[in-house]
Amino acid sequence: MAGVTYPGGAALVDTGIGGPPDLIRDWEVVNVTAAGVLAGLGLVPGDIDLVINTHLHFDLCGVIARLDAMLAQDGPQPRQLGVHPAEFAG
Repeated sequence: MAGVTYPGGAALVDTGIGGPPDLIRDWEVVNVTAAGVLAGLGLVPGDIDLVINTHLHFDLCGVIARLDAMLAQDGPQPRQLGVHPAEFAG
């Protein structure tokens, strides 16, 4: 997971594991929270206007189901979600 700023906005790249605590515990070495990543850039979740998932493996997109609620903590923002179309191909 990474936070990226650009002129006029900020993006969250991949959203992390999420899920039940026993699953997250197995990934503690690499698991960081979105809020932690953003704080390192001086941002809060409400600053994000673009979310990019590089691919749809659970370790990179597991939080996506809770993302709207998390980002809305700091006020509503128009957001876009980017996922490569190949992720939806059968």
